[in-house]
Amino acid sequence: MVCVFRAIANVLHVRIVIYRGETALSFTEVLPSIMGPDLPVDGTGQKESLQDITLGHLAEAHYVSLRKTDWKDTLMKGMFFY
Repeated sequence: MVCVFRAIANVLHVRIVIYRGETALSFTEVLPSIMGPDLPVDGTGQKESLQDITLGHLAEAHYVSLRKTDWKDTLMKGMFFY
């Protein structure tokens, strides 16, 4: 499954953090292949920062979104630049 998350991280240029644990909390961080000085440059000439996708892993194969409750506001700001 890590290969799928790596592909998503590369295509969307995001950092994926997956939290799991029944007895102790642990996490896995999946980063895109292009990191460091090779990060894309935005319209202002600055290096882009990575956005995060945060997931929870339950049981064997169930994943849930752990996004913030204000995710719709953040999306709208990004879409309409206000």
